[in-house]
Order: sequence, then structure tokens, then C-alpha cells
Amino acid sequence: AQVTKSLTRLQAAASASGFEVDDVKNMMKGFSAALVATEGDTRNFNGVMLALGQVMGKGKAAAEEIRGQIGERLSIVIPELAESMGKTTRELDKMFDDGKVTVQNIVDLGVHLEEKYGKSAANILKSQMNAGERLKYELSRLSLAVGPLFENIGAGFQNLGSKIVQGLTPAIEALSELLDLTETAQ
Repeated sequence: AQVTKSLTRLQAAASASGFEVDDVKNMMKGFSAALVATEGDTRNFNGVMLALGQVMGKGKAAAEEIRGQIGERLSIVIPELAESMGKTTRELDKMFDDGKVTVQNIVDLGVHLEEKYGKSAANILKSQMNAGERLKYELSRLSLAVGPLFENIGAGFQNLGSKIVQGLTPAIEALSELLDLTETAQ
């Protein structure tokens, strides 16, 4: 449930920033593959999704989220980001300092990670020893596919809730006035 929630937030933030569903899917496939291939499992998936959602929501790629929140869960993120941009890590540090690392760079990093780690991750997930990780990975892919559906359903429930509250407010106000009148009459 938490993964679906994080992916839904990520998709909403990405859409608000002008990115397409396919951009987010490709980015997530890459980050998932890198997590499996380099960290050995997907236990850090939700944290990475949350941080990516923050990046998308802010509309900028701050070093805090990339180095800190994502880097703590996916240790290769900084060297791979530098490589995907054709920069050294020192040049990347300077770009972070100057605010020149963009959300598009992070989306492109996801594609880079998929190209570099996708086959390795698939092989790891195919092994019988990693059946549990394979299930987690497939569930994360399912959540990514279902997330946009829940986003629309969630928005529908919120709109319905607003209409119900809007309709109840005058009735509650009228009841409150009636009770005040009754108390004064006694």
C-alpha cells in the first residue's frame, strides 16, 4: 500500500511538472533495476520513490534529495548521474552548487540505469534464491501500473467528499441556529 501511495504521488508530481506517464515508468524501471542489481534487493524502493516524488514536486533536482535521500538507498546514484550526463563527479558537484541539475537529468538517469542494469536485475530476479525479491519487484511494477488509476479514483473520492461537506454545512448551521434559539427560549 505504501509503494502504491508513493508511486501515485510521484506520478502526480511528474504530471504537474509536465512529464508523461511513460517518462515516469521508464525512470522507475531504471531505478528499480539499479536497486536490484547493485543493492541486492528492493527494500529501499519506497524511499527512492518518495525522494523522486519530492524532486518532481519541487521541479528541481536538489543535491539534498539526490545525494542524501536517494544516495543513502542507492549508493551508485551520484557516479551514475555524472556518467549519464557525460560529466565527472566533480563537475556534477559544481552543477549541483550552481542549481544546474534538472529534473530532466534525473528522468534521463532512470533510462541510463535501465540500459546499464536492466539485464543484470532481470537475471538476479529470475534465480530461485531471489523469489521473494522477484515478488517485491513485480508488485512494485504492478503498483506503478495501477498508481495512475488510484490517483483518478482518489481525486473522485475527494471531490465527492467536498460536495457532501458542502451540502451538509448549511444543514449544520441551520441546526446550530435552531439549538441556540431553543436554549434562549427556555
